[in-house]
Order: sequence, then structure tokens, then C-alpha cells
Amino acid sequence: MNKRVNISLPTTTLEKLKTEIPEGKRSKFIAESLEKNLREKISLKESIIRDLKENRWIDEEVMKEWEGTETPWPEY
Repeated sequence: MNKRVNISLPTTTLEKLKTEIPEGKRSKFIAESLEKNLREKISLKESIIRDLKENRWIDEEVMKEWEGTETPWPEY
């Protein structure tokens, strides 16, 4: 099911779209482009989360190394 939406595009982008993509195929092109970019963004986010989880031990080691340097704030 498709839904109609209104979006704003920079004038230069719209002109490029009109020049490169034939009328009647623009919606499909925009939808496919958005879907591709969203998949890449989701994949990147998942990759970052996975890497952070896998390398958590580095943060834990650094925290252990600096543990002795922590001093409480003086009370006034």
C-alpha cells in the first residue's frame, strides 16, 4: 500500500530529479533511494552497537587502570 506525502526538496535536487528520472518513475526512485539509505543507516547503527558490546572489555580495563586516581570532591 502506498501513501501520498508532501516533502520539500532543494530546488537543485528537484531539477536533477526531473532531468534524470522520467515522469511516472520518480516516486519509485525516491522510495527505493530512501529504503536503501534507511537500510544502510540501520546496518551502521547495529554494527556500532555490536562493536561497542564486543569491545566493552577495553573500557572496563581502562576504568580499572584509572581506579586509583579517583579522589572524592572535598566537602565544604
